[in-house]
Amino acid sequence: MSPDLGPEWKPSRSKIVLTYEEGPGRIGIHVDPDRPDAWRREPYYSRIRGWAEAAVRSDGQVIVWEGPSAIAVLPGREKKLGSVPAGHVIVYGQRSSAVGVEHDVIVVPPDDPRLKEGEST
Repeated sequence: MSPDLGPEWKPSRSKIVLTYEEGPGRIGIHVDPDRPDAWRREPYYSRIRGWAEAAVRSDGQVIVWEGPSAIAVLPGREKKLGSVPAGHVIVYGQRSSAVGVEHDVIVVPPDDPRLKEGEST
């Protein structure tokens, strides 16, 4: 329903449904189970990668859902998260390293002590 997206993004054509969760700043890309590679085709893939680059600047996330399995799209790479159990939380983080800033996501249970207010989920 975004005016920024052309008719090629219509789910019946793209085989993708996009969602946005404002709290964690998460773009969800839900892929048709019969076309799990749909998000990797153009013009979708380059746009999704761009969203991932922009998302990390605000501690956001881009998560591709292939059924119950999740893939985090990060700058320069993807990380398979596997099946995310109900109630578990996807947390974004970054750290400085010798090669620059490294971005990562992990899946944690809701009672994990590393969760605290203000973290991206």
